[in-house]
Amino acid sequence: MAKAKVNITQLNSVLNSIDKAYVTRISKIEQQFKKSLQKIANDAKADAPIGVLKSYPNGPLGEHPGQLADSIDWEEVGNLSYQLKADTPYAAYVEFGTGPNFKDYPGKDEYWQKIASNYKVNGKGWTRAQPFFYPNVNKELPKLIRRIGKILSQNA
Repeated sequence: MAKAKVNITQLNSVLNSIDKAYVTRISKIEQQFKKSLQKIANDAKADAPIGVLKSYPNGPLGEHPGQLADSIDWEEVGNLSYQLKADTPYAAYVEFGTGPNFKDYPGKDEYWQKIASNYKVNGKGWTRAQPFFYPNVNKELPKLIRRIGKILSQNA
């Protein structure tokens, strides 16, 4: 009869090492997400138009200097899940434009094209697109992906 002795302490040591590496990587990835979200929010705030829309100075929105920029933020909505937002009722109309001023939104990304098409309204709007949000997401996302790739390729 053949017998084999297995030392579980060595296996536990290896599993603990793997667990620590996983936790470390997840923590680093989470930090990178938060760093990118803050960068996008700050850049979008800087790019958001401020004050009265020149094309319709006495419009229903009136004068809201800085309200759009102030509404831009991000929040954690779940485990490793975040939401970046511009939380004013008119943010999307400023971003995408309305009516005849609506154009196919810049970029080839179908996701953003679909969102933009929701704000075309009835073809009678007057707001020209003043993108402040998408360009910053589009600029930062590849950098975030590269940083996450580096984390995942490291021996943690």
